Amino acid sequence: MARIKAAKHDDRLTLVEHLDELRSRIIFSGAVLLVACVVCFVFNDVLLDIANGPLPNANKQLITLSPTEPFMTTLTLVF
Repeated sequence: MARIKAAKHDDRLTLVEHLDELRSRIIFSGAVLLVACVVCFVFNDVLLDIANGPLPNANKQLITLSPTEPFMTTLTLVF
């Protein structure tokens, strides 16, 4: 059974309770990471503009060397 509140430093837990606490924290961290990635994916054009800001000449177009590079760049920036 999942614990509702986090274990304190001085709590004595069994191995199963420790694993349950670990599972709860991993699920919570994954959910927060998923929400953050969705928000970043919605605003990916703003993030790309920020990342391209320091380039020397703003009139130049960025080039891609492979067909999947724009997609992978967006995923890398989002994550």
